[in-house]
Amino acid sequence: MQIQEALQQAKIKLLTAKQPSDSPSLDAEILLSLILKKDRTYLYTWPENELSSKKEKAFFLLLEKRKKGEPIAYLTQHREFWGLNFKVNEHTLIPRADSETLVETALVKIKPLLSPKVLDLGTGSGALICAIKSEIPHAIAVATDLQKEALAIANENAQTLQLDISFKQGSWFEPLKGDKFDLIVSNPPYIEETDPHLQQGDLRFEPLSALASGKTGLDDINIIAKTAKTHLNYQAWLILEHGYNQAEAVKNILKENGFQNIETIKDYHQHPRITLGQKLDG
Repeated sequence: MQIQEALQQAKIKLLTAKQPSDSPSLDAEILLSLILKKDRTYLYTWPENELSSKKEKAFFLLLEKRKKGEPIAYLTQHREFWGLNFKVNEHTLIPRADSETLVETALVKIKPLLSPKVLDLGTGSGALICAIKSEIPHAIAVATDLQKEALAIANENAQTLQLDISFKQGSWFEPLKGDKFDLIVSNPPYIEETDPHLQQGDLRFEPLSALASGKTGLDDINIIAKTAKTHLNYQAWLILEHGYNQAEAVKNILKENGFQNIETIKDYHQHPRITLGQKLDG
């Protein structure tokens, strides 16, 4: 089978899937490029090239997984975030562009500091802490996650990017007895456990423990906010990512827990996505 024929068949399969892909041509190109270990321009430079039977079989096996809805990022085990390449798998959330708003906000808060100590709670693939460390190499960077499988991926990403980050296993602040930071960031689970979106698209394949957080989606944000101040230095910041409809609730949670200068920032799609508060006592 020629490259052009394989791509055409793949596009038809993805368009006629139970849940059709939003980008069938792009999906097919990415997967075939992966199998051939070539970039996408190669596919259109040499469309008449024949696929070996082994590569043809491997391509259509991947295609069947994509047809069932498995995310491209998990099939390629790769996702770009903040201009950096991250390894991802079924144990980590897939980094999303909206989370870059959190990185931008964090950088503004700690760039003036000589040696800022930064913590990322529930680091997953390590995308947030790696992005921050890549921009501020002199920062002391620490990250936690409950899942050892996720931490292994995060640690691998940090090593690949040559970033010195300390990873600790445990629930939120559990492995950080007595440690204090100038900035704490987190993209915690914040989806309501009954939200139908959990059964749709990429979310069906991502780890539920990293997505859902109780009936209101705010259980973990409440836990973080209640404990964060004991791990923050004076004038330090807590920055949280949350759902587009949760800004007021998160503001109230931070206020109830004694944070000041509370502010919400919109993501690239103009949805309220990041809320932050400052510790100004003690």
